[in-house]
Amino acid sequence: MKRTESKQYSVLQRILVNAGLILLNVLVFSNAFAGVKILAGGALSAVVGFVVIAFSAIVFVRVNIIGFLGRFSVRYSQKKDEGEADTLELCEARLKAFAANNDSGFFNEGIDAAISQIEKFRLKMDAVQKALAELFEVTELTYKKFSTTVSSAEAVIIGKTKALEGRLHVLDAVGYTENRRPLYDELAGFISETVKNCDEINLKMDKLLLELAKFSASGSEGLEQNSAVAELQSLIDSVKWYRGRYSD
Repeated sequence: MKRTESKQYSVLQRILVNAGLILLNVLVFSNAFAGVKILAGGALSAVVGFVVIAFSAIVFVRVNIIGFLGRFSVRYSQKKDEGEADTLELCEARLKAFAANNDSGFFNEGIDAAISQIEKFRLKMDAVQKALAELFEVTELTYKKFSTTVSSAEAVIIGKTKALEGRLHVLDAVGYTENRRPLYDELAGFISETVKNCDEINLKMDKLLLELAKFSASGSEGLEQNSAVAELQSLIDSVKWYRGRYSD
């Protein structure tokens, strides 16, 4: 999955880039080396001097100022989100922000997989809600039953994502060391379990959508006892209350 977030640089990377810019300017403008003169030299010397200065200014602004503003913007957005109701969109945005600022690159593949599952569920949830609205009145018991089950599935995914975010930020704060490898291995397992749970829910949502499509085409009765919604609810309950190795 491609991300469009701007690159964020670590403190070490910024130090190295700034040191490189300083060295470049010393080599170009110092009399002990190239000794380029912008005003006193010839046309070629002026062009080279201006190019070096422009390049240095662009890199400095990109690495230091824009990078700092981008990191500050992400943190401000995250703090703002904390006071808002959790939604799939916010969960997805926070995972993307973490991956964009995750200098180590640990777990980004798993994070992308989790983001993909959230995106898939949002599309399926919208499709189910649209189908229910076309088939039933909102006051009908069947509508309420299906809608409640889908809302429960949404709550489970949000809960699993929040738990994942918490673990990611805890380990990100301390960084990777060899003696913390068991913690990283455990987090990798938790990410895998989260993605698996979300994928299972999405598969049940597909089956539910298929059954709704069949019901719409046939116009038959008896959807209240449909196995698809029962299976989805059973899966929700097992994921929600499961207290296994990787669950909180």
